[in-house]
Amino acid sequence: MDRVTVMPQTPIDYAPALPVYRRRRFLRLTIPLAVILFITFVGFNYGPNISRHIALLYWQRNAMTYSPPADQVVLDNGPNAFAGATASGDIISLTPDSQGRSALPAARFIALADRRHPSATLFLHERKNSSGQARLVYVMGEGFFPVRDGQSSEGDTELMIDALVFQPGTEFKEPLEMNVQQPMLDVRVRADGKPVQLLAGQVETDDPSHFSITCKIGDKRTIIDGWLMDNDTVKLEKRR
Repeated sequence: MDRVTVMPQTPIDYAPALPVYRRRRFLRLTIPLAVILFITFVGFNYGPNISRHIALLYWQRNAMTYSPPADQVVLDNGPNAFAGATASGDIISLTPDSQGRSALPAARFIALADRRHPSATLFLHERKNSSGQARLVYVMGEGFFPVRDGQSSEGDTELMIDALVFQPGTEFKEPLEMNVQQPMLDVRVRADGKPVQLLAGQVETDDPSHFSITCKIGDKRTIIDGWLMDNDTVKLEKRR
């Protein structure tokens, strides 16, 4: 008979059991839970700021592309100012004898970005300086005031104007107000006691920094030209 050689049995060396935190079932349960907890934490702590920033960018885009009708009255010191005005903008009182129209994109953007009270929206749109840098230009009418300097004619009117210039915000950056040192601007018009109206400002296509605002005094019209300067201030002057 042939001999049968029996090999000695060697015990199988099993790998040690995985810790609980490395087991697949544990990971399938804990990873989604961790994601939910992280989202909850971020939403609770940063949600309001994220929502505000999204709204801010939305109204910034609306402000930079704002194009009102050229004949829309935005500032008026007549006795029947904005009589029968439509709901295309908020009508606000500025001085005892003047009212203005605050454009919705301007009011919402300022409320989110700057927290100051809006005034009459004389001009609102994107303009560019000579370097091609885009800015949001917001020109506000603060109201009409009689000129009392002893040199002007009776009935002359001084128009007080404030101008804000913003570097546009991005997904990760807030809008930045650039011209914080610009003084209040004033434009004097020969009114002779007649009502004065300002029409919504319009972009000028000859120059990406240029815009204009029409001033109506009775049947006469005066053009106020404006420019975004390279130092991020606004220059205004009456067209000759």
